[in-house]
Amino acid sequence: MKTDSLIQRRVFEELKKQTPKGESVVDNIAELLDISTDSVYRRMRGDTDLTAKELEIISLNYDVSVDEILDGSSKRVSFNFQPINEESFTFTDYLNYIKNMMRVVHEARDRKMLYIANDIPFFHLLSAPTIAAFKLFFWQKTILDYKDFRQLKFELNVKNDAINEISRLTRHYYLGIPSIEIYSPETINTTLKQIYYYFESGHFSKPTLALILLDDLERLVDHLRMQCEQGYKFTPNKEGTTPSPDEVPYDAEGNYTVFHNEVLFTDATILVELDDQKWSYLTNNGLNVLSTRDERFYEDNLKSFQILSKRSTRISGSSEKERSKVFNNYQLSISQMRKRIEIAMQLGM
Repeated sequence: MKTDSLIQRRVFEELKKQTPKGESVVDNIAELLDISTDSVYRRMRGDTDLTAKELEIISLNYDVSVDEILDGSSKRVSFNFQPINEESFTFTDYLNYIKNMMRVVHEARDRKMLYIANDIPFFHLLSAPTIAAFKLFFWQKTILDYKDFRQLKFELNVKNDAINEISRLTRHYYLGIPSIEIYSPETINTTLKQIYYYFESGHFSKPTLALILLDDLERLVDHLRMQCEQGYKFTPNKEGTTPSPDEVPYDAEGNYTVFHNEVLFTDATILVELDDQKWSYLTNNGLNVLSTRDERFYEDNLKSFQILSKRSTRISGSSEKERSKVFNNYQLSISQMRKRIEIAMQLGM
């Protein structure tokens, strides 16, 4: 099976848009497909057709949808969907997908990200290694039901250098992208419920891990509060201090705006603008990602985001009173869960 030359040219146009400055799309595709650069040039010119397998590999790594390129219907939207599984699209592949997406956004001249969060945004988790490790384990064992995790219990200090490096780069890219985020009570409650479920179900290697995670979650919430106070994102340090705007490696002004909505209940939604492109990402079953570059879909979701933000309370910048109310409630929820678990431990539950 081979591709039409017009489709092929459009595919390579998309690949060029997604290739960061300073990198060669030809070299990247040659390495990805394990072919020579001359072979890539022949495909770019249309002298040689891309095979269906090559298109599949490109689509997986570059988030290019042939349907999206072809479909001009005003009533249909084409989505890319690559469910996570243990064989063809592993959890490490999923993390790489997110990293590559963030890198492209980070490298754009004009960029902005809008995030409706029904859980602690994945990118913030990367600033709290123990919480990130727990969430990654939870997703693989409980959400994805990986067979290799079925008999495992969560424990700390399980090192994975590949995932650590992917996480470091993803966090680096995210910190430099101006973002507007909307939180809700569920933003923190989701993680609390997951911790208690593992404690109650005996999925921790030792029960005290639940209390360690709550301590680290408390520190993460403090860090979120500090970023809201400053209006820009930064990596936490051991001293717990806040860098000044000129100490962060990007333009701090307008880097981080956060709203809080009392009644928000929806799947996580991410809208991204970069140069002349508009991307939309939706979660499916809490973790898998649906993505599209359909501008009509983006604009419709943008309107919904704007309406929701108008009906929300700003908690970043100078909004000290409202910010204190929200984060005090977050910390109260953590304290209540800690007491609940401590009592259960004393009773031998």
